[in-house]
Amino acid sequence: MDFYALIPFILFFTAEILLLLGLYRYLLRGWIIEHWEDKIREDEGNWLIDILKPAIDEICEVVLTSAPPLVIDTLKHELLSNQGTLTRMSKADPNNEQEVGMEMAEMFLKELGLKNPSVIMTLRAGKGLLDMYNQKVKGQGAENSATSLPVGKDLFQTT
Repeated sequence: MDFYALIPFILFFTAEILLLLGLYRYLLRGWIIEHWEDKIREDEGNWLIDILKPAIDEICEVVLTSAPPLVIDTLKHELLSNQGTLTRMSKADPNNEQEVGMEMAEMFLKELGLKNPSVIMTLRAGKGLLDMYNQKVKGQGAENSATSLPVGKDLFQTT
């Protein structure tokens, strides 16, 4: 049997598949949707709740039995991880500007999501925060302060 003898069968099956897909797309799908909408409306969806009741009960049981210990463990972990920072802050001398600046910088960097900020990053952030604090305390405006980063027109000037 050669290939040309199979062409009518291939065309027939292709046409049949295309016809079924077209019927489903434009006719059968609408009937199915209308049937399910009517079924949902007749008892307000309680049949679906009855079908899914075992799964819903299992999920509720798992969540209620495992969630409280997980929440307690998470809260305990957060409390213990912040205990070191709270202890250092309570021991920091409020009259020593450097200690205050370092503590503020460390808290700032940790709030940004850095778990263990490096010493250089903490020093730079502390210096920047301390400068901003001193300017605020001394009553200097932001327009009088000199910055180490170029801003405005200075960004486009080459030296």
